[in-house]
Amino acid sequence: MSGKFDGILLATDVDGTLANFNEIPRRNIEAIQHFVKEGGMFTVCTGRGYAMTYDIVNQVPVNVPGICVNGMQLYDFQQKKVISEIYLPKEAEKILADMRKQFPDIGVMIVADNTYTIIEEGKYAVGDLRYRLDRFKSLGQYVDGTMESLYPDWTKILFLVTGDRMREAQAYFEDHHTSQGIHVMITAPYFLEMIDAACDKGTGLRNLRTLLGAKVKRLVTVGDSYNDLSMFREADLSTAVQEAEPEVREKADLLVGPCMQGAVADVIEFLGREVS
Repeated sequence: MSGKFDGILLATDVDGTLANFNEIPRRNIEAIQHFVKEGGMFTVCTGRGYAMTYDIVNQVPVNVPGICVNGMQLYDFQQKKVISEIYLPKEAEKILADMRKQFPDIGVMIVADNTYTIIEEGKYAVGDLRYRLDRFKSLGQYVDGTMESLYPDWTKILFLVTGDRMREAQAYFEDHHTSQGIHVMITAPYFLEMIDAACDKGTGLRNLRTLLGAKVKRLVTVGDSYNDLSMFREADLSTAVQEAEPEVREKADLLVGPCMQGAVADVIEFLGREVS
């Protein structure tokens, strides 16, 4: 059945854009339901692994595969199957050992087998990061553990750090380790993430667009943080929420309201006015 949003693929970041933790504004839910009913394709493009994303996709109609772990996973939530997945190269273990030696005060979390394992919380687990760690631990989505206990294929590594120390860690990594097939990106004020150098949200969206083929006439993205910039570069229309990082706001084609006031609904209403 055709509708006014036929051919539009809407891909949104999750945390800080579509939702706050796992809470999605009712206005967003209703707007996405309307968007899909009128022929739109809706998905998420997130740093979360697919297992942690189910709390989101169970609330909204995700009707095409999602991009998870900043492009490392392409996952079909309807069929509950992995379409493609990339792991960090084996050099990651040596790089992590060096980073921990150089920055013993920062925390480390490893994502492996879709489990977020906290190896060390570090001295920066305060404020919003402290709340996030405690909240997701209470939900059973973050666990404490050791490197030795982990599944050998790591999807990503998160350094838990803030402020100037984050910039120092990022600069050290870029000076010493970028030639080894891995890169780092800031994904939140307290997360510096290490993933495969060939992956980001933009590459994930390119792969999804190829998979969907001619059905996609227009790609619209919504985000708030630095890891969303690669998503913006692939978009026909890029959108930033009100709380987005200054650089993200500057690069966006469209600015909308705050996350928890229904930023994604704002985008859908804008698209609706365009096609009316």
